[in-house]
Amino acid sequence: MKLGKKLFIHDEVKVSIENNKNLIDVSNDLFGYINGKTINVLKEHINKYNIDISHFDRFYRRRKWEVLKRICPQCSKEFTTNEKDNKITCSYQCSNIYFKDKRIARNFKSVICSVCGIEIKVKKQSNTYCNLCKKNKEKENKKKYSCINCGVNIRKTKTGLCKICLHKSEEYRKKMSLSIRKRVEKGIHKGWKSRKGLEPSFSEKYFMNLFDSENIEYVREKKIGMYFADFVIKDRFILEVDGKQHRRRKESDSRKDLFLTEKGYTVYRIEWYRPTSENGKRKLYRQIKELYNIIRYRSNTDKFIEVMNI
Repeated sequence: MKLGKKLFIHDEVKVSIENNKNLIDVSNDLFGYINGKTINVLKEHINKYNIDISHFDRFYRRRKWEVLKRICPQCSKEFTTNEKDNKITCSYQCSNIYFKDKRIARNFKSVICSVCGIEIKVKKQSNTYCNLCKKNKEKENKKKYSCINCGVNIRKTKTGLCKICLHKSEEYRKKMSLSIRKRVEKGIHKGWKSRKGLEPSFSEKYFMNLFDSENIEYVREKKIGMYFADFVIKDRFILEVDGKQHRRRKESDSRKDLFLTEKGYTVYRIEWYRPTSENGKRKLYRQIKELYNIIRYRSNTDKFIEVMNI
């Protein structure tokens, strides 16, 4: 039998089929190339002489992991697996029966409850409470207690004070000062950092762009005594942009304003609202319009800066 110029010998075909694992390799070995004609000829020859091709593996070229044959230790059934999966049993059912005792010993550990002293089995070593004690603890955490000083609802704390009252208490301040002194003596304390190197917040960037567009000269984060002013505009005028955190700092902000006015500055505060909603725009733009009126009045110029139509 001939295919092109190549002579097709039965013995050579039989040896090539035995040594290779699919028709593509056989075609390459015999003819040096592959196409539909060569594969059809090989198939006809295999069917004609009933050559055994049970060892053929169609996907062996694409296979990354080697196929392994094993016998299941539970049901004694033969099954196939690969090097990656490396299965020991043939199915989940056999696996659950075979590894039952080993899983219990591996996952669960016996621990004594730290509250009631009962021996319990847990998966993690960190869980040292039984279910009853755990529920009681969760209920205690959910309870709301009132601050001893101001009566605000808080969670249970060691001092019985809220954060604001705690920071105001003399005992807390003494403890903090002692800890800082110890850090200074050991050389661990890094010192008080100035705000000049810090990046401006979103609200500060907004006003910086606003002032740059209107050619208003300003100095950001200017140190005046023990305080930092957000924006200092000419003629000793200070603009402070207050976020949500300033609602709790009214006392400290009033002390700061008093100190700056004594130094001869005029302080104007703007409560920050994000200009993403209509309500936020209306509240913020009204304050900016007032600010621009003050700047116009202080500079004694006839130029009126209209920012927004409210």
